[in-house]
Amino acid sequence: MDIKKVDPQFSCSAQINVDDVDALIAHGVRSIICTRPGEEEPGQPAFDDIAQNAREKGLVVFHVPVIPGQITDSQVKSFQDAWADMPQPVHGYCRTGTRAVVLWALAGALNGKEINELIHKAAEAGYDIAHLRERMVQLQT
Repeated sequence: MDIKKVDPQFSCSAQINVDDVDALIAHGVRSIICTRPGEEEPGQPAFDDIAQNAREKGLVVFHVPVIPGQITDSQVKSFQDAWADMPQPVHGYCRTGTRAVVLWALAGALNGKEINELIHKAAEAGYDIAHLRERMVQLQT
């Protein structure tokens, strides 16, 4: 599993499996948020199995499933609400990690965080989200 540290309170990765929960705990993760719909592709590990293992090990888990390229403002708000209730650091995952980092950045913008900093942190982790700048500005108005 390739864990990409976006900032001290958020990391992300591609799809995880049940056995990856221990590695996340070893990296200090206290909560997990999945941004991938169930059964998006054949053989995808079930969110419920990952969540059960994580909860049994004391982690907080949320699921905000989104379709690539179709993230709604209500999904951003759901991520923001989940973030507010989650012990940090948080690890987000989806198929590639992109949806997780996009929701993190959009929720950050909604919370009034500096947009250039959010875009820069995402880029340092390997995610180009500069195309979301206008949407991030709109979330702040």
